[in-house]
Amino acid sequence: MLQADLLECGDVVIVNLPTSTPRGREQQGTRPAIVVGIPWREVRYPMLMIAPLTNFGGLSPQQDRQHVLCRGLNLRHKT
Repeated sequence: MLQADLLECGDVVIVNLPTSTPRGREQQGTRPAIVVGIPWREVRYPMLMIAPLTNFGGLSPQQDRQHVLCRGLNLRHKT
């Protein structure tokens, strides 16, 4: 069970993202991700919002823009 007090926005975690069918440009497999959202109160189902990390190599223009937007977030404060 997820305990929100153990994680903060801006923490880097290792996640295992599922594969998608049909295969597209979605992130998948085991990779690092940044925590960008944590529930601020008790929830029925544990939830955590993340932004998967990648490198710049071979990104499409759309993916490049998304990466720049994520870099601009101020992750030192809870969302």
